[in-house]
Amino acid sequence: MVNKATLDSYDAIVIGDGVIGCAVAVELGLNGYRPLVIGDGWVTDYMLSSEFEGHGDVRGMSLGNASAFAWGGLAANYGAGVPGVMLSHYKRSIELHIERYDELKERTRHDWGLRRIVSMSLAKTEDDLQRLESDVAWMLSEGFDAEMIGVDEVYRMEPAIKDGFIGASVSKSQWELDSQKYCLALADEARRLGASFLAVRVEEVLDGDGRVCGVRVRDGEKIGAPLIFAATGPWAGGIKGLPDLPIRPIKGEILRIERGGDDLHNRVGYGGRNVGRKPDGLVWAGTYEWDRGFDRSTTDEGRDYILSGVSEYLPSLVDGRIRTATACLRPVSIDGIPILGAVGGIDGLYVANGAGKKGVLLSLLMAKMIVGTALRSEDVPVEMSADRFGLS
Repeated sequence: MVNKATLDSYDAIVIGDGVIGCAVAVELGLNGYRPLVIGDGWVTDYMLSSEFEGHGDVRGMSLGNASAFAWGGLAANYGAGVPGVMLSHYKRSIELHIERYDELKERTRHDWGLRRIVSMSLAKTEDDLQRLESDVAWMLSEGFDAEMIGVDEVYRMEPAIKDGFIGASVSKSQWELDSQKYCLALADEARRLGASFLAVRVEEVLDGDGRVCGVRVRDGEKIGAPLIFAATGPWAGGIKGLPDLPIRPIKGEILRIERGGDDLHNRVGYGGRNVGRKPDGLVWAGTYEWDRGFDRSTTDEGRDYILSGVSEYLPSLVDGRIRTATACLRPVSIDGIPILGAVGGIDGLYVANGAGKKGVLLSLLMAKMIVGTALRSEDVPVEMSADRFGLS
């Protein structure tokens, strides 16, 4: 049962406690608003638990959404809309993370470990090599730090790579972070700025004669607010009053593997599978992406797919012990680009959704854009606007 003492009116309600929802709550706080974040995920559970005050470790908790299990890569040189309309937004998003890192690390207890990485894409055939050379050419034209390297340099950088590769492209413009700690840092900052958290499921957005007036949550309780921001991930369709969004859940599976030694500090990819060592020493391998509806279970199929691909260029990793296998659902729009803006023909109702694998990267920028739209009538870039789907 919802605690009735919490059921007051708020400046705004954010539906969803993932990385986008928490970033929106922070941005609202920076603009003087005190929102209520409503979620039934791991972040809200943690923020309301006794462990919050005791600086507990979330890694033993039952986690469930993409913000918990994301690789945490911040890359502007690939993804939907690249090369193209999303390139400048991806670049700006990396800049925002760099700008906010030190202050958030100092103010919260969650050091989300932002760091620059080197990413290597291997070539085994002349066709591979030509494709990578083309990639490097456009990256250099856009100001990325990228180059082609020969076979000797490939094996100098990563000696464990299987014989037979003839070169690689190398990008030095990518960054990574710990997605769990990053999401908690945002939640911690939102709370410092006045946000509250409530662990319950939203059933309906309430329409007060053409303007939102709040939400109805499970058990029929109502919570008032003149602004609603829906950052629900792939579960948007389960809330009455929200329009149907052209979003589907895409499951991603990742393996965390124990491997001795001091290699694989570079990110190495070939054939759609990537590996890299994280600061805790575990090597991550992924990813397996399929449309399986709302099934969040890890699978033998996913494990075998990842390991068979990795064995094509790093066979020794297959002998490592799999410490953890994880699966999450990413909200992917039909064109792969986020959906931002006013929706439903109801004043005060906004969505920030559909970022897919780019949710961690775009979180701060999407929050700035959607809050700017709601509070100052700033325009959302047309390529991300909900208007392109006729949702407003």
